[in-house]
Amino acid sequence: MKKYFGPGYLLFGLMLVGLVACGDAATGVAGPGSGNPTPALANVTDNLTITAKPVVQPTVTVAAPTVVPATAPFTTAPVATPAVPAATPAPVVKAARLPDNGPDMIKLNRMVDDLQLEQEITPAKIGNNTFIVRLSRVGTEQAITNARLVRVNATMLDMDMGVAKLALKPLGPDQPGLYAGEDYLMSMYGKYRLDLLVQVPGQSDFTASFDASVTTS
Repeated sequence: MKKYFGPGYLLFGLMLVGLVACGDAATGVAGPGSGNPTPALANVTDNLTITAKPVVQPTVTVAAPTVVPATAPFTTAPVATPAVPAATPAPVVKAARLPDNGPDMIKLNRMVDDLQLEQEITPAKIGNNTFIVRLSRVGTEQAITNARLVRVNATMLDMDMGVAKLALKPLGPDQPGLYAGEDYLMSMYGKYRLDLLVQVPGQSDFTASFDASVTTS
């Protein structure tokens, strides 16, 4: 049986041969029967030149430190202290004067430390008598109005009759420094010693003694 190969088969064969030839040329390997031996792998490696690109180091920019100018230390403005007005001294209250009862009285006067003691007895007769004491500061006559105790102790000198006592009371703000009381301290004819005991806060107790005589009734 005779086979017939038409022009199509011929064209396909030519294309196949061309593809094989192109593959050999690209790989550098000669096809069979080309007469060129296949180059050794070592020769290809020896002729290879590797060029390394230089590594570019990044540029690091260091900023200069910021210098903060020194500042003056914080100071607080002085606060003005308001002036405190000086305390106004209290006005001096002078002691009231003892009443003037004429000749029918006994008037006695003593000074103890800085205190002035004045005592008046009326009517200065046997029986009931009024005792008035004036207390003041020496020099200024400032009234002593805060005495805790003003007391008269009466002792008869002619005979032993014991001690009669009378506590005096302040006469009030209208008569500052005056203390008064009445009693039968001198009930008999004769001589008496009158001891005046005074107690003022902030000072020691003190006593002033007076002698008095009763001759009439």
